[in-house]
Formats: sequence, C-alpha cells, structure tokens
Amino acid sequence: MKKNIVFITGNEGKRKEVEQILWTDKYNIVNIDLDVHEIQTISVEEVTDAKIKSAYELLKENFKDLSDKINKLIQQS
Repeated sequence: MKKNIVFITGNEGKRKEVEQILWTDKYNIVNIDLDVHEIQTISVEEVTDAKIKSAYELLKENFKDLSDKINKLIQQS
C-alpha cells in the first residue's frame, strides 16, 4: 500500500519537481494548493514551522516537517 506525502504549495513548478523526484511505487504525492504566508527570516526552520502552523490554521489538520526524510529519499534515488 502506498503512503501519501502531502505537499503544500501553490507553486506548480515546485509540485512538479517533487513529483518527478519522489514518484515511486511506495508514495503518492498529494498536493494541496494553499498559499500560506512566508515569514522573512534566514532560518529555514523558522520559515517551515510558520508555514506548517499557517497550514494547520487554514485546514485544521496536523502536518509534520518531513524535509529531512525527503532529502534522504532524494539521495537514495
């Protein structure tokens, strides 16, 4: 059974890139076209945390930052 990776972006180019890199028999890439506010800071962690919080406030669903896991999947492919 495939696992879903939910990718939240309004940027079609980012979505296509993620889909091309991560598409396998193991994962479905599910996109939610959601434009969330991006804070201005040099900290990637702070930007990610703020976007996850904004997505939760809009959708009332819990999300996790899986960027480390996704980076490992990319390195393995």
